Amino acid sequence: MSYGSISKNAILALGSGAKMAGCWLNTGEDGLSTYHLESGCDLVAQIGTAKFGYRDKEGHLSDTRLKEVAALKQVKMFEIKLSQGAKPGTGGILPAVKVTEEIAQIREILPHQDAISPNRFTEVSNSAELLDLIHHIREVTGKPTGFKVVLGDYKWLHDLCNEIIKRGLDHAPDFITLDGAEGRTGAAPMSLADYMGLPLAESLPVLVDTLTEYGLRKRIKVIASGKLITPGMVT
Repeated sequence: MSYGSISKNAILALGSGAKMAGCWLNTGEDGLSTYHLESGCDLVAQIGTAKFGYRDKEGHLSDTRLKEVAALKQVKMFEIKLSQGAKPGTGGILPAVKVTEEIAQIREILPHQDAISPNRFTEVSNSAELLDLIHHIREVTGKPTGFKVVLGDYKWLHDLCNEIIKRGLDHAPDFITLDGAEGRTGAAPMSLADYMGLPLAESLPVLVDTLTEYGLRKRIKVIASGKLITPGMVT
């Protein structure tokens, strides 16, 4: 969750908990704030479709901004957010009333105007272009780079793996973050929450088996996220 979607106190609490646990905190798609840095925990810098916090004045990906964030010791890796369980295949809106001067500065947008996230990266329409973007960010930042996705179909995994084999392991993502469809929030439209994306229990084995099939499992780390709502779901 990004700062702006959740409060300063929430970010500080999550960061403190991550520091105590020795794990990392994901910034969310809306840029890196001083509150993410305050606890001293390790951070995953997430880049969303609007490139908030990593964009130039025209809204394009900014190499200068990428280098500035990568120079921070706490930032350990960059994650391209293609989709998530909360809103697969849709964009996002932070209404103008929530876009304060501070939020606007962090996201590098105009204050007091709706902050619109597109439903996709305009520069990514296939596996080859996704690998191009991953490789570019990794080259610019010098840090591990991967992507986050909720699966709705498996065929493209084979396209992705074939493209990696074609290019060589140096062009593979360093990690894939797999989100389950059940990971949604109350902000998700019900039509998507009920019918889009596959639950983690189904999609995770397929992802791991596919990477293993192509000999990529050791090269690509897998991060998984889902949600357990009731005690009966814990096995």
